[in-house]
Amino acid sequence: MPTRFRAVANPTVTADHTLLAPVLAFRPTQPQNQSQTMSSVFRLVRDEGGLEPVVVFEDSTTPGFVPLWEEVGVYDALYNSDGRQGRDVSRALAYGLDRVASEPGLNRLVPSSALMAEAIRFLENVNRGCVVHASAEIQTR
Repeated sequence: MPTRFRAVANPTVTADHTLLAPVLAFRPTQPQNQSQTMSSVFRLVRDEGGLEPVVVFEDSTTPGFVPLWEEVGVYDALYNSDGRQGRDVSRALAYGLDRVASEPGLNRLVPSSALMAEAIRFLENVNRGCVVHASAEIQTR
């Protein structure tokens, strides 16, 4: 779910205390329901000699797809692969992606608040990231 913002008027005041036209600032609102803002994040990182590893790929989606991921055999690749390399899970992701794209009966596993197109988009991106960054380390949360 995208972050929601609310507009806040911030008047601009000059050094001589002249009020200029208000400027709108956009600030995130507090989520109404915490479960609506949860997401599953898949990240690939690479150690390039700095203090922190560099994120070379990141994508997220709703955790509502878990039954679908389990059915098509990608759950472990998406949730239990921390520390492994992208190449270690790309085959499982490609197989799962093929199943999601070709088996219309899997729609029953998609929550009513989500679309199968989102599941396909996410799996395509994660698989592509794992192929392109095959030696990068996986981080999930």
